Amino acid sequence: MNRVRGAVMMEALAAALIFALAAIAIVGFQARATRLLNDAHFRVEARHLAHSALARMQAADNATLYAEFDMRAGGAGYRAVAAQAQRLPGVGATSNAPQVLITPGPSATTRTAVVTVQWLLPGDTSPHRYSASAVVGGR
Repeated sequence: MNRVRGAVMMEALAAALIFALAAIAIVGFQARATRLLNDAHFRVEARHLAHSALARMQAADNATLYAEFDMRAGGAGYRAVAAQAQRLPGVGATSNAPQVLITPGPSATTRTAVVTVQWLLPGDTSPHRYSASAVVGGR
């Protein structure tokens, strides 16, 4: 009789161990899924920010495009992009700030604009990036 009780106890402990391992695995999968969902959300936000900045550049005056949007000039357009980027995690005034570069375009009346948005998720060591470019101007 004692041997049967011992066998039942061992089976119950084994079942509890298997259940606990399965529960830990499920929690791990949920955490990974949440992290991937957050990353996708922030990538969409970064994409939207970059493309809306390019759209504003397309509508801006070509003569003042560099002064208004290029990060080296620090104009009002760039400051607006930088302020919107601070909605992303790990972005501050100096850390992971967006990069906006305006260079001469393929013709005399156009410019090439490159917008790079970065963000840093908690626990990550290197920032995520989204970059978009377009030829703007020419009006």
